[in-house]
Amino acid sequence: MIKVRVSGEEDREKLIACANGAFGDSIPESGFPGLLPKLYGPEARVGGNHLIAEEDGTFLGIVLAEPMEYRILGERLRIAGVGTVSVDGQARGRGIMRLLMDETVKRLKGEKYAFAFLGGQRQRYAYWGFEGCGTEMRFSWNQANLKHGVQLPESERIELVPMGTSSGEGVGLKETDTGLTEAAWRMWQKEAVAVERDRERFFSILCSWQGKPYACMRQGRFVGYVVLSREEGRDSAGILELVLEEGVSVTALLRALADCLGILQGTLKPGYARQDMLRELEEICEGESLGCGHRFLILDWCLVLRAMMALKQSSHPLEDGEAILRIRDGEGRTEGIWIQVREGCLRVAEETERKPAATEEGGKEPVQVEFTASQAVRMLFRSTQVHYKELEGLPGSWFPLPLYVGEQDCC
Repeated sequence: MIKVRVSGEEDREKLIACANGAFGDSIPESGFPGLLPKLYGPEARVGGNHLIAEEDGTFLGIVLAEPMEYRILGERLRIAGVGTVSVDGQARGRGIMRLLMDETVKRLKGEKYAFAFLGGQRQRYAYWGFEGCGTEMRFSWNQANLKHGVQLPESERIELVPMGTSSGEGVGLKETDTGLTEAAWRMWQKEAVAVERDRERFFSILCSWQGKPYACMRQGRFVGYVVLSREEGRDSAGILELVLEEGVSVTALLRALADCLGILQGTLKPGYARQDMLRELEEICEGESLGCGHRFLILDWCLVLRAMMALKQSSHPLEDGEAILRIRDGEGRTEGIWIQVREGCLRVAEETERKPAATEEGGKEPVQVEFTASQAVRMLFRSTQVHYKELEGLPGSWFPLPLYVGEQDCC
């Protein structure tokens, strides 16, 4: 008989073996401890954040739902990263994945998460309401962009210093300079939009997804850090995370990559809140593209809409207007969300909290729109050239909203 239960710390080795076996050659030789040290490294906790399907003591499959706290301009959202969806090869075709995902989503709803997110095939996860959306800006640069760009004075040049050395255990890097890591963590804590990270796990988070963290030093002073994904011997790299002190240019960092590490080209995906960085990259980079971040399941529409509209308003003024969005979930329940923007004041609440006085000026009724949950995720949070007739009548500046989670916080 198949039983589903929550993981304990004693399940560590079996969890890793199940995940390694399911993903096989698609992960590095060091397996999940090397790929995701934040979740499966020697010091990572595994108790309470996985669901396990087992039969007679044998693991048939596992699903991770990692709880996180997302801060957005003072708003706090409880979110979950879903990942390591693994089914043993001998158990495939028995509905194990569906059983585990059904239970995972049920728990996320019951425990009042704001949203959950994951990566993976669209049709596979759309069944549970996960839809591709979010705003992800991807920039590419090369040496020609820097050669013909603004020349930096010597006082602004950056030196890159590794924040760890090889652990010698085949599972990535080992924290060797606690002072640099401490400085990086304190800088992360000041980010206005970020997933909360405790100090003990911070370095392993930076090293996940085979990231290599470097401190950015200017005239001997710490001014930021960068996390790189780079294949050995290649002159290109992907920047997984970049946090710089105010006033330190991205151009200086890109030049340092060439001068210190021989990296001549690469890609970077900064978050929406880093508007100064986005603007600078737009001016110097070879190209840019706009795409979806991950696949999201919105569980608390009111809270997520309020937080993301406030984030957008922080850099793009929202037009005055009033609307009621009615969102129907897969079980036929409809939730009404009232949104009002008046003279820069934003209100997002349940429809039942709407005050009649909101329509007194001019006697104008709010725009009313109805969606299925999957439509709402795509239309409200996805940057696209598709014209949605359903959004006609709503202020054009409201949507799409900049829902995203950084690469190193993904599962």
